[in-house]
Amino acid sequence: MRAVLGTVPGGAGSGSSAAVLIAQGDSTSREILEHYFGLMPWKTVIVSNGDEAHQHLRAERFDVAVLDVNLSHRSGFDLLREIRDDEDLSHTRVMLLTEDGRERTELKAFEMGAADFARRPFAPAVVVARVKRLIPQNESPR
Repeated sequence: MRAVLGTVPGGAGSGSSAAVLIAQGDSTSREILEHYFGLMPWKTVIVSNGDEAHQHLRAERFDVAVLDVNLSHRSGFDLLREIRDDEDLSHTRVMLLTEDGRERTELKAFEMGAADFARRPFAPAVVVARVKRLIPQNESPR
């Protein structure tokens, strides 16, 4: 599953060159995020598993990656490690999403270099606001 958003009026191509990758295994969460991010002026690519996320990270430049910790094929933690260890990807800010309510999971995310972390159920508008905060200032909508 792959959705590319950002073609709405005022969307990507209208002054904002920010790009966001969302890798979300849960179909309901993916659909909700697709709706909310589709309203934003960023190019947004949404995928359903870690292998698809890895392929897009290698092929395109993203400012922010929102990764489900429990993705199939490659976990959000695996992808975070790859991003932090790869000089070509290390500019990408990572937000991890999970159902796991344990404090140690959140601590692990920050210790590994995640810029932000949220638990499901999440408020989609808050996730969008957090991602907006992670986009470099010269890329954010004005």
